[in-house]
Amino acid sequence: MTYKILFVDDEKDILSSMRRLLMEDRYEILTAESGIEALELLKKGPVDLIVSDQKMPKMSGVEFLQRSKEYSPDSIRIVLTGYADVNAAIDSINKGNVYRYITKPWNNDELRSTIRNALELRRLRQENENLLQLTQKQNLELKDLNENLEEKVKAQTKEIRTMYENLDKSFMNTVKVLSSIVILKEGSSSLHLPNAAKLTEYIARMMGLSESEIKDIEIATRLCDIGKIGINDAILKKSFADMVFRERIMYFKHPILGQATLQSIENLQNAGVIIRHHHERWDGEGYPDKKKGKQIPVGSRIVSIVSDYCEVINGILMPSKYTSDEARKFIISSRGQRYDPEIVSLFVKNLESQEKQNEELKEFKVSSSELKEGMVLTKNMYTTGGLLLLSEGLELDGKQISRIVNFERSEERKYEIYVTTETSLS
Repeated sequence: MTYKILFVDDEKDILSSMRRLLMEDRYEILTAESGIEALELLKKGPVDLIVSDQKMPKMSGVEFLQRSKEYSPDSIRIVLTGYADVNAAIDSINKGNVYRYITKPWNNDELRSTIRNALELRRLRQENENLLQLTQKQNLELKDLNENLEEKVKAQTKEIRTMYENLDKSFMNTVKVLSSIVILKEGSSSLHLPNAAKLTEYIARMMGLSESEIKDIEIATRLCDIGKIGINDAILKKSFADMVFRERIMYFKHPILGQATLQSIENLQNAGVIIRHHHERWDGEGYPDKKKGKQIPVGSRIVSIVSDYCEVINGILMPSKYTSDEARKFIISSRGQRYDPEIVSLFVKNLESQEKQNEELKEFKVSSSELKEGMVLTKNMYTTGGLLLLSEGLELDGKQISRIVNFERSEERKYEIYVTTETSLS
């Protein structure tokens, strides 16, 4: 899919710089030197993203963005503003349904990242709208089934069950996409080890937790750092041990920001509670609420251990990266202080079991032309832009293989694809 972007600014040099900035990206770019000219373009058809200057003659950015909703209601909107016009930019957010405002002069990397995130949000909204329409259509079909013969209802039961399973898979795929956005924010594709969610799932099952609790813990594992999106990039580039006091205070807010991010989505609220408390400590010296022992939600106690294990391996928690053996010793040495002793024992047991399974796994590197249905991905696959394409553990079918081939064709590059023929990975 080629996204269409409209840039609006009364300065030709700025419009030219926008084109140069996105020259390597596969976007269809339109430009206009005034709000009036931009509205005429929108009358010919909607766009996916509008980036408008705030201070323009005849029609301000706020007025233009308000009027643009008439012709392109589903566009994501970004406003550019000088430092002196921040209040007007905030007004545009309130009146013009604006996603973000960016001050001039902008940072090129930040602007490109913001544009990519905005377009990803646009894609997610479109998918959610499609899902909503699909659900409404299928609800009507269900009503028709209930009014007909019992035999017909029985014949459709399997199809209905498959529909809801697909909706659940789509929901989890959305969670994985959100996780990949967090990875982009931190600038590291190794924010979490691929098997982190699997480790937390195994521990939760051994503790006898319900399926809904296990699902919440898996989501929290994937999104535990989503609150870091609201933290300055310069802080995130440092390990926690290298942060000064002021930076640590800001960093301490990310579990609260993470919960707040998910609070408005009903299916993610329980995961949000787990995220809020996954930096609490068994001895009560953690944050943000100084909970201790079993006051800490069990999901948070599980995610805490797995998350810290991944972070010490990747050099996020400590100044240098640990080996997996060193990371394991760090977790064991902190039992009863940082971590629930019982969960530490389960974690170590499952980690050893998983490492043994990975050693025995027959992994192959293949090209897209060699893919066959039934193969299982052993490593996550990412697009050139760093967004998650397919996650490890997925058993491939014809549709997914076609998706890989089409993405290779659109990005004009060959992916590194690692698979196994053993389905126990999934």
